[in-house]
Order: sequence, then C-alpha cells, then structure tokens
Amino acid sequence: FMIGASLVECFLVLPGHLRASFEGMRQRTESAFRKRFDTAFARFREERFRPMVRLAMHNRLVVVGGAGSLFAVMMTLWVSGWIKTDLNLNLSPDVVSAQVQFAAGTPESEKLAYLGELEGVIAAADAAVGGDNVVAHLVSNNTAIIANDRKVGAQYASIQVEMVSEEKRGATVAEFALAWNERAPRSHVVDSLQVLERFSWNSDFSLLLKGEEVSDLKRASDELMERLATLDGVRNLHDNLPYGNDQLVFELTPEGQALGLSTGAVGSQLRAAYDGRRVQIFQDADAETEVRLTLPEIERADPASLARFPIRTSGGEMMPLASVATWERRRGIEEIRHHDTQKTVAVSGDVDLGTITGGEVVAFATEEVIPELERKYGISYGLDGASLAAQETQAQFLRSFFITLGLIFIVLAWVFSSYTWPLAVMAAIPLGLTGALAGHLLMGLPINPMSMMGLFALTGIIVNDSIILVTTFKNLRADGVEARQAIEDAVCARLRPVVVTSITTIAGLSFLMLEQAPVAAIYTPLAAAICFGLAYGTVLVLLVIPALLSSIVEAGDRAPLWVQRMLRPRKEPGRDAEAELLGEGAASRP
Repeated sequence: FMIGASLVECFLVLPGHLRASFEGMRQRTESAFRKRFDTAFARFREERFRPMVRLAMHNRLVVVGGAGSLFAVMMTLWVSGWIKTDLNLNLSPDVVSAQVQFAAGTPESEKLAYLGELEGVIAAADAAVGGDNVVAHLVSNNTAIIANDRKVGAQYASIQVEMVSEEKRGATVAEFALAWNERAPRSHVVDSLQVLERFSWNSDFSLLLKGEEVSDLKRASDELMERLATLDGVRNLHDNLPYGNDQLVFELTPEGQALGLSTGAVGSQLRAAYDGRRVQIFQDADAETEVRLTLPEIERADPASLARFPIRTSGGEMMPLASVATWERRRGIEEIRHHDTQKTVAVSGDVDLGTITGGEVVAFATEEVIPELERKYGISYGLDGASLAAQETQAQFLRSFFITLGLIFIVLAWVFSSYTWPLAVMAAIPLGLTGALAGHLLMGLPINPMSMMGLFALTGIIVNDSIILVTTFKNLRADGVEARQAIEDAVCARLRPVVVTSITTIAGLSFLMLEQAPVAAIYTPLAAAICFGLAYGTVLVLLVIPALLSSIVEAGDRAPLWVQRMLRPRKEPGRDAEAELLGEGAASRP
C-alpha cells in the first residue's frame, strides 16, 4: 500500500508541485544567503570534491579493494560473534512469573512453605533494582509453565508479579527477573524453578538430544545443563524429561533367565496384580462401571509382600519374585517424548542479552559439550524451539535476500537494456552492508529482525542513488563526453541530491536511534542499520562507485569490440526534455 501510494504521489501529485515550484523560481529573486550558499557549495564541489573523485578513480583498485576488504572484515566480525545475532524481538511485558515444579509426592505444607519464601523475596528483589516497580502479585497453585508447556497437577505452582508500566519503572523486566531469581530460595523439594519475563513461553535457546535409552538421555541432559550453567548470563536451564514418582527397576537373576522369563513378562504380571486387570464392564443406561481385579489393598501397600509375589514361568511353575529377579528403587521419568521414532529430550534456557546470546550458547554446546556426550552416551542432537526457529528465520532471510537481488537485477537489466550495467549498480548492495554492521558493533546491538528490515530499506536507498549516478553517466557518455570525464561530471552532478537525501534521512532517524526509552528500544537496531549504513553508503556512492565504473570502463577498453558495444551506453529517452525543463544540463547542476 505504501509503495502504491508513493507511485500515485510521484506520477499524479508531484508533477503539479514541480510545475508550480519552477514557475515560482522564475519569478522569485534568490536571497543573498542562497546565493552565498550556492557559491560556497559550487566552490567545494569543484575545488575539494572533484579532486577527491579524480584521486579515487586514479587509485580505483585500492578504493574498490579497500571497500571489499572492509566488507570482508565486518562479515568476519559478524560470523565470529563480535557482532551478536539475536532473532528474538524480546518484547517486554509488564508481568514476571516464577514457575515451580515440586518433587513428586511433596506434602502440601512444604509446597506452601516454599511458595511463602518465594513471595517473601519479591520485595527484596524490587528494592535491589530501585524499588516501586511492583504493583501486585498472585499465587496460582496446581498449575505452571514448565519446559514451554502448561502443566496441571499437585506438583506445580506459579507466582505472577505485575509491574508498573515501562515509562514509570526504574528497571527493566529482565533486571527484576534476574534479581528475583538470584534471591529465590533453593530447596530439595523443588525440581525446577524458572523466572520468565516474556510474552512467549519459548525459551531463548533449545537443544534436542536423541537416543535409545531414557536413562542415557537424562544423564546427558543433566551433564549438558551442568556445563551450560557455567556460562555467564545463562539461566532458567531445564529439560522436558522431568522426574516423576519413584519406580522399581527389575533385573532377572540367572535362575530367572534359566526358567525362560523376561523382564517384560515379569513386568506385565506385576502390573496386572498391582494396577489391576479389567474383567467386566457393567452398562447402566449411559453410565459405565468398570470392574478390575487387583491384589488386596493391604498387600499392595506392604513392600515386603513384593518378594513373595508368585511369578508364573514359561513352564507353568509358580516361583517367588525374589528368586527370579532383583530390583532397586529409582526415581522415575514422568513423561517420555519421541521424535521420528527416537526418544528425545529438549534442553532449554534463557540468556541475558547483555552478556551472551542464544546462538553463542548453542555454538558452545555443539562445539565443546555435545561431542563428548555423543561419545559417552551414543546420542545425537539437533535444534529445537527458539534455536530451530532462528535457524529457519536465517535461511528464510537469505532466500528472501537473494530473491530480492534477482528481482532488482531483472528490473535494472530491463531499464538499462544491458546485463552488464546492473552489476555496477548492484555492487553497492553488499558493500553498503558494511556501515550497518559497523553501526551495530559500535552501539553494541545484536542483529535482529528489525535490523534485517533496516538492511532491506538501506538496500533500496543505496540502489536508488546508484541508479541515478549510473544513468547520469550513461547520458553524458551518449552525448559524447569522454568516459572518465563523464564519471567525474556525473558524480559532481549528483553530489547535492545524494548528500541531501542522506542528511535528511539520518537526521530524521537519529533521534529514534538514540532514544533511551524502553518503548522505543525495539526500533533502535532498525534506525542504526539505516543511519550508519547510509552514512557509509554516501561515501560508497560518491567515491567507490566512480572507482568501480572507472574499472569497468578500463576493462571495456581492453575487451573485444562486441563487448565494447555492450558497454557503450545509449542515450536515455526524454533526457533533452528534462534538461530543458530544469534549464541546465545534469553535469552543471550545483
């Protein structure tokens, strides 16, 4: 819609404004200040800027190579992690929550006692970050968000803390959440405690471990979380393979194996005795009554009766359980997850963006920790949750970027009637990213989705300036001006519009870029990408593109005749009418 509106403005509204402006210019006498300014600008253009263009063209290989080297340096800093990447927008709500999972079988009195302690440190956490940030809090029993899923049951609880609006509070939500998490009591009855400060339940990073044995997966998950906990800025570590009630793990004795028993056969007989076996269903209208046959309650509650429980062998004999199997009590797993027929566990956590990013945590895990776990437990790994979404977002961004480049090339090839000159224009696109990346590095900002939007906008601005510069050069060449002189005149002709465009855009966005209010922080990367990218892009269009054009012309002079004919510009239609309307040639415009 915005592009459509701009086209209407360009072709239907703007011509009328221009006509009125030109008529007014013929009748209006220029002020003394305007005359002095135009004279000073023309002197700067001819005495200062034009020699700089000549120098850049004379040292074209140094200029183009230097621009390419700067681009390579900035890309290296990005890839190596000096410029961070965080594909979460990190929208900050006004609510912080503590999600608690208690150990299975925890008495209600101990749960309430712990929740009371967790409530008690809210005031201390608030005071630690300036005070007067908390409005109220609410305790919810029997429900919590654990491992990115809402859980309901006696072992879950949560506390929601409502904070004052961003404009009034003296600390960010993340700072309060960190202070609360640091002061939260630690207890043996708590399996998991997560302090969340986001709209989404998804964690900042998530790694998926895959394997055959649940016990190996759980041990690998615990070791991975232990290693990740050593990193500064990593918190809320958890997995989605939580412990449940205690379980008895059976192993056959040599006698049991000799009798042809298996652990599955023993387990099925025990399950039928202790959980019961359905023997009949009574129907009463719409109601059903299930009849199950189990051991008497007194025997099921007596651990000693387990050793005497009779097990039927494959030969039909009845043997006491103690003679065919041994067992030990272990903490059981509450829920086992599968992915592509493999058992899995997702290890997730949150990060403090001022210290580390989710991508850096994933890189550390995949390079330093997981290879050891693969050798030790025979597991494999992949990405999950936010980490998988970030990988997909990066791939989608690259696809969109290359599609955009292809569409730009098609349009330019059609406009220029050439497959060569569009490359001169498009060379400014990757080089123009240098300024945007440098801006993020200087301001300590991560590359996020708003930064990517800024990069697309920056690409459009730089391409527009380059198109006008190359078009002016081609028109001068078509008028018979020598190639290098045409480049020089074209750049000088476009100096004022390029500089004015850059200054007005940077001035308009600089306030947004420097705004410290939390509400505007989400737009800071977008403004930084455009402001710094356009500041460097101005130098790029005015000095690097002329050096690149000079290199193309020199290469064309040495090329075969058919290549020279391809590079020989044709006069753009309508140029004479434009010059007549403006009252001067493009090359002489101040």
